[in-house]
Amino acid sequence: MTSRKQEILEQAMDLVIREGIAALTMKHVAQQVGFTEAAMYRHFRSKRELVISLIRMIQGQFDRIFARTASQERPEVFFRNLLGPMLGYLEKVRGVTFQFLSESTYNRDELIRAELDGFYVSLLDRVAAYLEGSRRRGEIRPDVDCEAAAILFTGIIQSLTIRYLLSGQRSDLQKNGDVVLDVYLRGVLA
Repeated sequence: MTSRKQEILEQAMDLVIREGIAALTMKHVAQQVGFTEAAMYRHFRSKRELVISLIRMIQGQFDRIFARTASQERPEVFFRNLLGPMLGYLEKVRGVTFQFLSESTYNRDELIRAELDGFYVSLLDRVAAYLEGSRRRGEIRPDVDCEAAAILFTGIIQSLTIRYLLSGQRSDLQKNGDVVLDVYLRGVLA
């Protein structure tokens, strides 16, 4: 990706964070970056392509968080090392992934929905794979359904982020994350 394209993505993300998904237009992003709307189309053929690139940028951040979390760590450490940075990132971007989700749902954009679904399934698969390994090592209960437990973990992220957004960013994501994660771990640990 060119540095100019990366700059456009960063400016577009800042725009969505500040003003919401409704403000994300090719014209508005072009103004943020400092060139004409026509010039935007040399970098992104459509708003849809821009949104998909933003989703991939967010997924890249989640991938980096996963890469820093050792898959051999005990569940107590693994999930704290995963949840804290994920919530920190979502706090920084003000839960922008949920804005993209509502945009694709309300506009019935199948390509954006498919991109978000791929992002979500990738997250679920990684967490479920970790849980499977933990179950083989005897670290979690043998009766835990790893796929269901992965869905619950991603639900923690979603629920805490929604609460944070609806509270006007007054809810303490990290503190609430620690409390909810303790409950989650009591349910899955051996």
